[in-house]
Amino acid sequence: WKPVQTGDDCDTTTVTALSPELSTGAPAYRFPRPASPHHAAESAGAEIDMECLDSAYEEERSRAEGSLLLELAGGLHVPLVGATTNLDWIAGMCPRVILVARTGLGTLNHTLLSLEALSARRLNVDALFLVGEEHPDNERTLRELGGVESVHHLPLFDPLDAEAIDGWLDANDLSPLLGPVHVSVVTR
Repeated sequence: WKPVQTGDDCDTTTVTALSPELSTGAPAYRFPRPASPHHAAESAGAEIDMECLDSAYEEERSRAEGSLLLELAGGLHVPLVGATTNLDWIAGMCPRVILVARTGLGTLNHTLLSLEALSARRLNVDALFLVGEEHPDNERTLRELGGVESVHHLPLFDPLDAEAIDGWLDANDLSPLLGPVHVSVVTR
């Protein structure tokens, strides 16, 4: 479930097309401008109401059969409304966290800062997914310095289709991450 969708390229539509067997709820907020949620809302003459967002989250959580995966719009410190960031919002949920990062240049700094921010809120990262061209040095460094044991490499699929995803999933057991939990947050 993507609580806030910005831009016309809708992640929910993409996930539904790639995995029609998954139940995907509609975003609580959807704005046409591809920007941070607070700017996208402002551009649309709207504002994100945190109580409405909390209610939508509770509804999605109650509908979920097993795991609920939440994909944030932007990174942890991206504002939702005013000074309230994605991290502020999820910190109260105490979720399992799956962090997604790119494999290339800059990922060490970005990912280690994200891990530090999550740790400061006492949120543990269950897994780290590195997306893109394989970069073993970055993976090793993030394991060592980031303290994340479960690190997975996910290539850029070309084409991005259900067959490619299913093939990758058949070769990579993710069941420990997607067991019966109340919520996992995916952030990148």
